[in-house]
Amino acid sequence: MKEGEIINENEIVLPVSGSHVVAAGIGGKEKYMKKIFTIAYSEEEANEIGHFIMSKGYEGVQNDSYRYCDLAIKTAMKQNHAHHIDCIYIGVGSDCMIVAKTKRGLRRNGLKYIEKKRKFYELLSRY
Repeated sequence: MKEGEIINENEIVLPVSGSHVVAAGIGGKEKYMKKIFTIAYSEEEANEIGHFIMSKGYEGVQNDSYRYCDLAIKTAMKQNHAHHIDCIYIGVGSDCMIVAKTKRGLRRNGLKYIEKKRKFYELLSRY
């Protein structure tokens, strides 16, 4: 194969110095995305985490402003309170904020639980 040769419509041979080849994904941003979540024990604490997530450039629930995020937080807290659970889980998926009532669903979707809020903030602050 020669430099610049098109193998098929999605691949092209590029000049690479050395023997290390690094595959780049479409967009190139995927390797910096975090899939983490943490716990919140009150609506105020959840709103603080939510505003921090939005300030880092992630989109809100349903890819909208914080209005739906606030509604999702209130709904989750109300439903958990009816079942005598005093917490909800808030995190970031591939590109948006996630609000959940249980830890189980988030773990099944590949998100990692970060117990300490300081570490959660630190991981999101890096990028």
